[in-house]
Amino acid sequence: MPHILGPAPPPRPLRVAVLVTPATNASTACGMVDLFSGVGRSYERLTGEDPTAVSLIDARLVTLDGGEAAVSNGIVLAATLPISAYAPGTGTCADLVCVASLAVPADQPVGAPPAVCAWLRQCLAAGSVVASACSGALLLAEAGLLDGGEATTHWGYCAALRQRHPAVRVCPERVLVATGPGGRVVTAGGSASWYDLVLYLVDRFLGAERARRAAKLNLLQWHVAGQLPFASLSATAQHGDRAIRAAQDWLAENYRAPHSIASMLSRSGLPERSFQRRFRAATGLSPLDYVHALRIEEAKQMLETTEMAVDAIADEVGYEDPAFFRRLFRRHVALTPAAYRRAFARPAPTLNHSRGSGMSRDEPEPAPKTS
Repeated sequence: MPHILGPAPPPRPLRVAVLVTPATNASTACGMVDLFSGVGRSYERLTGEDPTAVSLIDARLVTLDGGEAAVSNGIVLAATLPISAYAPGTGTCADLVCVASLAVPADQPVGAPPAVCAWLRQCLAAGSVVASACSGALLLAEAGLLDGGEATTHWGYCAALRQRHPAVRVCPERVLVATGPGGRVVTAGGSASWYDLVLYLVDRFLGAERARRAAKLNLLQWHVAGQLPFASLSATAQHGDRAIRAAQDWLAENYRAPHSIASMLSRSGLPERSFQRRFRAATGLSPLDYVHALRIEEAKQMLETTEMAVDAIADEVGYEDPAFFRRLFRRHVALTPAAYRRAFARPAPTLNHSRGSGMSRDEPEPAPKTS
């Protein structure tokens, strides 16, 4: 029985423009082009289903002027087109515009050229789907595409996105978020979730079977647990509130202690309402949520590096009720403590010389026997 491929192939290849700026991560931009370009061709040729199959997607790198792009880590990308090649109203507007992840400090604006931001707005207005991977959401936010809607980004940039663009509802737990008119603004979370983004977009434009084939061919798996299991409290935004910074420094050593919030408040010398307001403004969390987050972060480390029982870990980080700890952990991390340990405490796999030899690549060859 033939595979059901969903929608019929479009009359022309889908036009996909992957935007490149000086801050772009080359691996994400080029990876997107590779993965998109193989849809309809690579799986079909490899399996022999259709040796003459051609790609259903025409994916290109684009820059402001079409010239070579020196991107992050000293990599230079060539063979790019100018964004004007996909200008709305010319008959060659991109069906899909993707912004790759950006290597930018979380505490600084992206600073995209106004012409790039205007082009993104024009593409969306003309009917294009506009998507971002990881920190690329910051560029969409600077262009005004996320105002009034939901968005996600790498967990390390969520606080910055929330603080610099308060009109955006940031969803740090989600890997993919579609918002805007017709759900045509799509954001993806942490770095490797660009795979999820491309597969979602292939499914959206060409059907689920094409997306499954791309996933099988490239050994890709969806980040079904979201990105909370990978998040770290170290991503809280930098700030200049000395009183709150002093409270954070004290709490870092004393978060296990009972009544830690009352102790922080007393040490700060601030009225309670002022302390609560300034703490949330500085960290993005209430004092209580911050204490819980610190304790959960320590519990994650212990699950990764020790064999302590979960109940013992709960007590070690400050929770007398193990059941409450388990519920809280799952709410923060989207996994149970046991599932988190299974996922992140496994030893790294070793490479064997031959099946069943049990010998790692790093182990020396045994000395030859002598008679």
